[in-house]
Amino acid sequence: MINSWKKILALTDLGLGRTHDKYLNIPKKIGTFSGTDQNPTEFYGKEPGRPDNHVFVDHIDKKTGDIYKVRFEYAKKSKQTRLYQLAGCYHARKPKPGDEIIVEKILTEGKFFFVVDIIRNGLSLPVLRRDEITNLPKKKFEYIKKPNINFFLE
Repeated sequence: MINSWKKILALTDLGLGRTHDKYLNIPKKIGTFSGTDQNPTEFYGKEPGRPDNHVFVDHIDKKTGDIYKVRFEYAKKSKQTRLYQLAGCYHARKPKPGDEIIVEKILTEGKFFFVVDIIRNGLSLPVLRRDEITNLPKKKFEYIKKPNINFFLE
């Protein structure tokens, strides 16, 4: 069984709010998670980190195959579990508020992979050409090589 969670992207998720921070609050609502995992700790198989104790989880962009080292963290003040450092995925796909992000947990060859996709009007957003990507940060995104396993099904 594939476990997944989804969320409708808001201005604040995309860094378009007052703080310009790009992070993704993992929703707590019933029905957000599908499959056997019903909360972030079960889904990722580990407790989220804290601001002074970072925990990273690789997320693979379903379209590009790029792997982003995403920080999985619990914000004590707001009591939210968040994913940080998805900006590379956002820059490559250009989501807008109202688009849906889906994170799937897939078991392949005895290992779990977390695959992220961004959907608009029922279709996966295309990848922009390099010259179309704006607001690239000066620091290169932290990502690693594409996996040798092919689980990108269209």
